[in-house]
Amino acid sequence: MREEVTSPTFLLLRRYEGTRPFYHVDAYRMRSEEAEPLMEEIEEDVRRGAIVAVEWPERAGWSWRLPTLAVEIAGAGDEPRRVVLRPLTPDAAFAVALAEEALRALEGLGGRERDRRVDGGEG
Repeated sequence: MREEVTSPTFLLLRRYEGTRPFYHVDAYRMRSEEAEPLMEEIEEDVRRGAIVAVEWPERAGWSWRLPTLAVEIAGAGDEPRRVVLRPLTPDAAFAVALAEEALRALEGLGGRERDRRVDGGEG
């Protein structure tokens, strides 16, 4: 995926195409009765490898039946970012370990090389 990901605040959901589909959900204004049909709509894509990022998941009040991890990002502007990964389902611990390994590998790269790798370019 090479396009900028922006908040879907007024749409609730945006889908991006890439190596695998990426869904970005903003649940801040979502009512719980809207959440389940929305997640059912994309669940089959998720089972086939799509990735879903949900802002404000506690507002939607649903529970995933698939591996789920929380990603907390702190820092703004030119500050370094702090990323915390936390498994929310038992089967997500493996995903956390893989993501942490990838982040450690990126820390060793210079800025331009790191940006290219994060964007999906070849090393």
